[in-house]
Amino acid sequence: MASCLARNRGQAWWLAALVAACPLADAQDVRAIASQTITLSAPTDATHDMRMSVHVFSGSRWATSDIRAALTTSANLLAQCGVASAAELHELTAPRRFHFYSTRVSREFLRDLPSTKPALFFVEDNLNRPAFDAEAIGRANAASRPELTDTIWIAHGARDLPITLAHELVHVLKRQRCAQRCARQPDARGNRARQRPTEPGTVQRPALARRGQRAFDAARAKTLKRRAVPANLTPMDYSLELGGLIYQVASMARLRGGISFAGGYPDPELFDTEGLAAAFNQVFDESFRVALQYGEREGHPPLRARLAAFCSGPGRAIAPEEVIIANGGQQGIETTVRVLTQPGDTVFMDSPVFPTALQSFHLAGLKGVSVAKDADGLIPESLEELLRTHRPKLIYLVPSFSNPDGSVLALERRLRVLELAVEHRFHVLEDSPYSHLWFDAPPPPTMLELSGGVPGAADWLVHVSSLSKLVAPGLRVGWMIPPANLRQRFVWTKLATDIHSALPTQHAIENYWAAGRFQAHLPLIRATYRLRAMAMHQALSAHLSDRLEFARPRGGMFMWCRMRAGIDARELLEAAAKEGVYFVPGVAFYPGQPDLATFRLSFATMPVERIHEGIERLARVVPG
Repeated sequence: MASCLARNRGQAWWLAALVAACPLADAQDVRAIASQTITLSAPTDATHDMRMSVHVFSGSRWATSDIRAALTTSANLLAQCGVASAAELHELTAPRRFHFYSTRVSREFLRDLPSTKPALFFVEDNLNRPAFDAEAIGRANAASRPELTDTIWIAHGARDLPITLAHELVHVLKRQRCAQRCARQPDARGNRARQRPTEPGTVQRPALARRGQRAFDAARAKTLKRRAVPANLTPMDYSLELGGLIYQVASMARLRGGISFAGGYPDPELFDTEGLAAAFNQVFDESFRVALQYGEREGHPPLRARLAAFCSGPGRAIAPEEVIIANGGQQGIETTVRVLTQPGDTVFMDSPVFPTALQSFHLAGLKGVSVAKDADGLIPESLEELLRTHRPKLIYLVPSFSNPDGSVLALERRLRVLELAVEHRFHVLEDSPYSHLWFDAPPPPTMLELSGGVPGAADWLVHVSSLSKLVAPGLRVGWMIPPANLRQRFVWTKLATDIHSALPTQHAIENYWAAGRFQAHLPLIRATYRLRAMAMHQALSAHLSDRLEFARPRGGMFMWCRMRAGIDARELLEAAAKEGVYFVPGVAFYPGQPDLATFRLSFATMPVERIHEGIERLARVVPG
């Protein structure tokens, strides 16, 4: 969109703003307008009061303090991006006054609202009622009352309020600048736009500005239509209850006792408590005051350098500044969803899939599409077929030893996915927490490493991972490596969530790694999990090969089973629980229609003899 409008150098200031803050702008847009962008700061009309009126309706639970804080944060964000001067943004985001209404928003009520603008409206969360949501009300009202065009509508369910406000403020600034500039320029006949009388406090919209605005809106609508998601998709048929099924079964096993193959947890007996204790003691002795202070938003620099080297490979060297420390891999997933998607966007994934990622997609209002997979992971031909009819914003993959089925995406398929991402302009979210838990041979290089050999792929890949399975999950140390053109948006989005991840833990992990304990301990984890995986495979082969379908695990922590009888695994769980053995039914791992006969077994926490006993118990209740 930005590139098609960049011909008019007189309005290039807001194109740069769009690149900095609008989710529709991408790497190609940046390159297309980089050479045409002129100064961003243009003086505004000193006689015009830019301050916002804030209207808060019943049903919106945003507090005044929340709104003021979000406006301040969004102004700082736009100032950092160079959209406008700090003084100008402060004037725009300093509320003129707050209006509170005891009624809920309605079209009838909006007819009598004051016409002062710019204005900010906080309404109840109507996002689940398409015929009557905040955005639809705003469009309808703007059509009937042009003086309310520069309004921002925020429903209570909006995610990441400062980022959302920043995106919307860009468009308000653009319209105001366009109106002021066009008011001073002659039209095609050489006449300056006439100033027409308006209500006090409103922005005058000369004819030339209105024509320019119509041209901009038409181009933007054309771009949105070109990138639109097909209307026949439906939101993911996934509930938060299904996402919590793993924890419910694991809790039941703890309370009742027995043998649990349910939780996707590492074995606490494998935590290097001695090495970690020494690392934390070193923090207390050497850098505790520094670690207790605020630090770098992106994370502890020495740890970022350590992780950059850990993620580098022959195909691509990662620089420390590319790494952003996160609170586990899940924060990397959540941050990616916030930066790259909006409600109604489409996300591709292979199925079955990691359920906590499904929860993030569900809560974000995304539409999920499953891509077919086999023993070698996602099938590229299936992806290509879907791309003929769908326009995804994102594809989510766990390429190495996937949770829950342990599959490994073949090398040629990893390369093909990256090529398709560049060709069709969608982002790949690579989640890689298990790639170092291989048994007999390492998996293919990560897609992060491979992206260095596929032209343009680095602009479309987000890599996330963590130390939860390699060191300990309670430390909550993960990282994300986004494309260079999105890095600051990732940093600012994480900043709005938690400022930065806990520094004492980051210092301790760096000490632990520097002491050589991480490299020394990882082979023990691999060897232990391999022993347990082979024991589970052997037990299943001995007792259930005629009733279950399963594959020999090559790494990770899980085995995926399917009952030949085709019954619902939840019914099997009830019978198995009476035998004192637990697992997770497959229904928890599908974005849409599940294969109910599937279930997941984790071999990570049980010793070999308990694995054999648990499979023998399970064999008593699996139907033939």
